[in-house]
Amino acid sequence: MDLFLIHYILTSQEKDDFMRYLILSPYAINGTKNAGDDLIVKSLIFLLNSLKKDIDKEIFYDIVSIANSTLDKEDILKKIKFSKYDKILIPGFRIDVVGQEVLSTRIRYIEKAIINNIPIFLIGSSWCVFPGIIEQTNLKINPKIKALIKYIIKDNRSLITARDLFTCELLKNNGINVDVTGDLALFDFNKINTKIDNNKIEKIAISLPHNINFYKNCIKLREYLENKFKVFIVTQQYLANNKSYKELFGDANNLEWYKNIDMHIGFRLHAHLWFLRNRKPSILIAEDGRGWGHINTFDDIGIHAAPKYILDYFKKKPNESNIFKKINTNLLLNSDIINIFNNEFDNNFKKNKEVIRKIDKIFEEKVKSMIFKILEDL
Repeated sequence: MDLFLIHYILTSQEKDDFMRYLILSPYAINGTKNAGDDLIVKSLIFLLNSLKKDIDKEIFYDIVSIANSTLDKEDILKKIKFSKYDKILIPGFRIDVVGQEVLSTRIRYIEKAIINNIPIFLIGSSWCVFPGIIEQTNLKINPKIKALIKYIIKDNRSLITARDLFTCELLKNNGINVDVTGDLALFDFNKINTKIDNNKIEKIAISLPHNINFYKNCIKLREYLENKFKVFIVTQQYLANNKSYKELFGDANNLEWYKNIDMHIGFRLHAHLWFLRNRKPSILIAEDGRGWGHINTFDDIGIHAAPKYILDYFKKKPNESNIFKKINTNLLLNSDIINIFNNEFDNNFKKNKEVIRKIDKIFEEKVKSMIFKILEDL
């Protein structure tokens, strides 16, 4: 097995009765080891395998991490034989705006696919802007990213979709029209059209944020909830010298630990999505446009972590540079979260149940057709 191709399944078959997909993964193996990024990829593979019933050909996947900062990505790129692949799949593709750093290797992979005339699927693409409010969807997409997207869209064999309405609006304001298909991590084929499980709430997980200044909010929230529930604080990415928090970073299978937890409250979008896909209650505290875009797409239960004055600032000056690091904390955040939690708990998780129905609806109306297009034989 050639280790430069990573990180689940490696094949070298080039027979005619195979469909061969190269998946470019956002998961950083030797970096943050964010389990949410791994969940996106595994969700894609599970959906493809679940919906390929009428396809005779076997599907083989080669998966390459394009977020790994410790490997020589250009050397990896040179070793990959693009001509053997039927399609290139890029789940969770990040759409950078002007002023954000663009990973050059990510562009190189797409350029190589174009040179080799391979259909490209940018699935559940997303912006990553702070604070990520609707007023910022007029920002300009990085010219290189925009040019590649426009080239891809011209190819009828290819496809690009958005993770949320805000990303969709950003693309639209830059002259690109796409459908919203949600985050792939929302969808477990075996759980679609099943009901939420809220028969008992005894154990609650609180997921840590990216911004360490909000850790104190998690600790305070635990202190409040511990009066009635057993509470765990969880990290889904690698933290050096961690001795205090439950570690669920790395392989997405580590998130199966949540099966013994009844509810989630916290900052991690993909912790929130894991609970929704598994029909468990969850409340999201959005740190940026990824979480806030999801909340506004599904009218989901949650709140923005940023204080009101920050949100108001960007409403007036949406083109200003990122001032995320200036936020020390939001003193009113915990009281707002507790009010949301108490209201949802008292109403038998009515809001979560409504969100689940919307997830099922978008799966039936948008996601299935997207997966079938990927599975189309060439």
